[in-house]
Amino acid sequence: MNTKTILAALAVLSLGIACTPSEPEVEETVSQKITATVVDNGSSVKWAKTDVIGVYTDASENNVKYTTASAGASVSFTAATEVKGAPMYAYYPYSTANASKKATGLVGELAQNQSAGVVNYMYGVQTGSNSAGDASFEFRPMFADVVFTVETAGSVLEGQEIVSLTCKVTRNGADVPVVGSFTYSAADGSYSVQSGSAEFTTLSKAVIFPAVKAGDLLTVTAKSAEAEAVAELTVEGEVVAGGYYPVTAVLPEAPVVEPEEPETPEEPETPVEPETPVEPETPAVAG
Repeated sequence: MNTKTILAALAVLSLGIACTPSEPEVEETVSQKITATVVDNGSSVKWAKTDVIGVYTDASENNVKYTTASAGASVSFTAATEVKGAPMYAYYPYSTANASKKATGLVGELAQNQSAGVVNYMYGVQTGSNSAGDASFEFRPMFADVVFTVETAGSVLEGQEIVSLTCKVTRNGADVPVVGSFTYSAADGSYSVQSGSAEFTTLSKAVIFPAVKAGDLLTVTAKSAEAEAVAELTVEGEVVAGGYYPVTAVLPEAPVVEPEEPETPEEPETPVEPETPVEPETPAVAG
């Protein structure tokens, strides 16, 4: 047997194996739709047609924006771009500031001035998928929803339009931060306050951190264009994440001001008439 021929054949075989291109791994594209259901905490919250959520998959640390064209408690969201990997976590509301952040390092803020409206942050828990591969998520509120009603009867604001409610929470005289900036996790809804305030302004609805405990003092200052009145309420129970709390603030009655009695003018003194001078007696003439 020719040894050179055998070695040449092996060399050709080895070269052929080395030059054979390997098949690239194809990452599976998952379904572009997600069914999102809101957990109702009593506030009757529903999705709006303009809502946007962020979704994480096991293929990337970045999240993908999903939008909806429907409204209701349970709606379908569609990915804005192609999605790779299996869905894992989701959060609301989506923001470009969080697009490239890890699921456990998102940032958010509950504004001090909530008069123009505010939404509660939510995290999504995956509950399954259908035959088409569409994942289902249950969205749970992270913070507490508070809705204020103000009773003005008998107060200085009776019959007037209230233009703002300024609320403050204190505990034994110390401020309790209930709004501000925070970091949070889309995995479990945990959060950490970075900068907080005990005071916030609203017209009716507010979203606050679940940091309020029984015995805390809630001070509500209601203002109209002409006056203001203050109501103080002692919190009866602990405020929890995802809770819904209707609050009625009864303004104190306006103080009754008795009209002042008009002063009675003094009677002018009667002028004293001058005494009539006594005529001198005429001396008697002796006869």
